[in-house]
Amino acid sequence: MRLALLAALAAAGCWADFPPELLRPDRGTDAPVDLVADRPADRPAERGRDAAVDARGDARRDAAVDARGDARQDAASEARVDLAATDAAPDARVLLPLGSPCTSAAQCASNHCDPRSKLCCNTACAGTCQSCALAGLEGRCSFVPAGADPLGDCPASALASCGLDGTCDGKGACRNYPAGTQVSAAACAGAKLEKVALATVCDGAGTPKPGAELLCDPYTCDPGTGRCRSSCASAGECATGTCQAQKCNAKARPLGATCTKNADCASVACVDGVCCENSCGGPCRRCNLAGLEGTCTPAHAGTDPDGECSASGAPCGGLDGQCDGAGACRAWLDGTPCASASCTASELTLFGTCKAGACAKVTASCGNYGCLPAGDGCYAFCAKDEHCKPGCTCNTASWSCEGSC
Repeated sequence: MRLALLAALAAAGCWADFPPELLRPDRGTDAPVDLVADRPADRPAERGRDAAVDARGDARRDAAVDARGDARQDAASEARVDLAATDAAPDARVLLPLGSPCTSAAQCASNHCDPRSKLCCNTACAGTCQSCALAGLEGRCSFVPAGADPLGDCPASALASCGLDGTCDGKGACRNYPAGTQVSAAACAGAKLEKVALATVCDGAGTPKPGAELLCDPYTCDPGTGRCRSSCASAGECATGTCQAQKCNAKARPLGATCTKNADCASVACVDGVCCENSCGGPCRRCNLAGLEGTCTPAHAGTDPDGECSASGAPCGGLDGQCDGAGACRAWLDGTPCASASCTASELTLFGTCKAGACAKVTASCGNYGCLPAGDGCYAFCAKDEHCKPGCTCNTASWSCEGSC
């Protein structure tokens, strides 16, 4: 029984600590062991074997010690790595402000990455004739100005239809060809070319408006220009009478003919240098628009040919100094910028545009955080109390502003 126990210890690598004589197989399991008689020193043949056994035992103990040392070193290294990871600063990435290039909404403070302009935008900005990339308004969803279509939202109809002209109207929709757009040029009419069929123009609502027919009496129409003559070289250039001293019967001049005074015209109205159908009073009206000479017509929107309109009031509260295309001076258009980005006391103003005669501002709160030094955004994390809203403090362990403020 004792021998079996010692054999088990030997198999586990512990037998080197016991005298090998105790493991001799010639001993019975119950035979007593004479430690004095069986001492290794008394048997030279076994001393060499004992030395080899001791060497193997030492080698095994050394390997076990080395393995335990390596394991402790690995554990210490892992602990140092974990400690370094724990002490490292959290992700301090600041969310992108409006107008910044982006590829996903998660990058933007506004949570909107406009898929068309690839810029951080204040809204989804998916409507017709809306853009987040207008010059000076990057990141702010705005109506595309009238006459432009940078995103290709508006198809163009044939000019003869007076339908959509392929651009935006400045109010978030596609525009029809503007009123007064010429569809066909003025041309001579009548058996003796005694009339002018004025140009067909668009009415601004998608319908062509045929031009009126004007008598050139006493002259005829010049086929080369499609206009009434104002002088003659022969009787054939007079609708009535004869040509005398380059004048046809010296009658008053027809509509559209050049003039210097009212008495020159049959209509007794010399306006804008031509004989006009009436006195053409009021702002933003002209009687000499190309193809419409002699007809009192509203000046084109966005122009002020007679200098009758002047800008008044702050943006959104008065007139913008241009004609409106309908015979009046134009008010500031909705969508005109009236406020820029700013941040005060953790209150962020993103932008402002005119709406119904007032400046509508879009704002957002910085929460517990303060304003960036540039005044165009909020801190997303903190490193000191100055990065927080007054009344809050910076928890440098979590890089967050805390408290009731």
